[in-house]
Amino acid sequence: VTREEKHQARESGAIAVEMEAAGVAEVARAAGVPFSCIRAISDTSDEDMPLDFNVLRDAAGRFAVGRIAAAAAARPAAMPGLLRLGRNARLASKNLGEFLVHCRFD
Repeated sequence: VTREEKHQARESGAIAVEMEAAGVAEVARAAGVPFSCIRAISDTSDEDMPLDFNVLRDAAGRFAVGRIAAAAAARPAAMPGLLRLGRNARLASKNLGEFLVHCRFD
């Protein structure tokens, strides 16, 4: 979530933090199914996340839009970071799409 936490991960030798696909990879490995993951990054290690999205998930683990909106309304200082994250996410999505258009899977 914070720049400091990201720097600690980098100091331990990490070049990226990936959380979402690890569970899928584990299930695929257990089932003997090949697995690959392509990622696009929307925040760098020099950026704090504007909100702690981990605490804004619903009981199923999905992002709860209402909780995020309420947290943003309660913390107006987070708005520039949310707008930056939105721009970065759109760019990451565009870059991922471009990669997939030109990618060949054999």
